[in-house]
Amino acid sequence: MKHIHYLLLSVLLAFSSCQNNEETVIENNFKGHYKITAMESDQPLDLNNDGISSSNLYEEIAAPVHGNNKDETPIPFYHFEEWSNYAEVRPAFDDQPDYQLLLLRLPLQEIIFQNRKETEPYLAFYTHNLTDYEYTLTEDSRVDLRLVNPGAVRLGVVERLERTGKDTFVVEMTARYFDFFNHQWTYTRINVTYEKVERSSE
Repeated sequence: MKHIHYLLLSVLLAFSSCQNNEETVIENNFKGHYKITAMESDQPLDLNNDGISSSNLYEEIAAPVHGNNKDETPIPFYHFEEWSNYAEVRPAFDDQPDYQLLLLRLPLQEIIFQNRKETEPYLAFYTHNLTDYEYTLTEDSRVDLRLVNPGAVRLGVVERLERTGKDTFVVEMTARYFDFFNHQWTYTRINVTYEKVERSSE
């Protein structure tokens, strides 16, 4: 009789353990590719050297960049719609390892000065140096992040990532940008909105 009781108890414990494991499994519907659709700063900045400051950093980055020689034709440096500039939430493809990594691909400036006195700065290109975060999904749809390269904190710090829908999320962070109006680097708080995109089958 005791053996039967022990057997029943073992089955109940195993069933309970399976139920608990099933309850803690969180489906990863976060993975995929996302494009930036908005970037708002808490202070106006001039990122494209046109002499006009704006808190709409999306337009500042997408707009043509003016050189120090005003006779030069302004040239756009960054295209948010390019696939290489999309954020990637891995595993984004079936053949990728099951490693939860977020590549934010936030556009950050690379500034070069044309003289030693650093009085003639110009935008060389945009980088994605503040990008790699390991992420963990929680039951309340919150996303916890851990910066892979701690040395990148000099470029900015992500304070919060909130999923605002199945296919959208917003990042609240502090990032470093060069303000051409004041000719200096500055840290500013920004909100960046991302929207999921489907990879083309072509």
